[in-house]
Amino acid sequence: MVAIPITRGLKQADQKQLHDMLGPVAQTWLNNKFQKVRELFELEITGEILRTAEQAAEEAERLIAAASECLTFKTEDTIR
Repeated sequence: MVAIPITRGLKQADQKQLHDMLGPVAQTWLNNKFQKVRELFELEITGEILRTAEQAAEEAERLIAAASECLTFKTEDTIR
């Protein structure tokens, strides 16, 4: 939570009331800032990593399918 310097001279009850009034506002502001940072992070950093990983997985699937096809063809040819 954000510290408010004027609370030093306030009573506990007044500090709590001030905290209760300003707490939700400060929390909403921080959540908004966090969401923007998160979106930027996902777009610029993790997004590129995920796209690269998906491309690598797709290529691996194609290679596995091609290898499987070759093995199946070779096995059928051997059986004949």
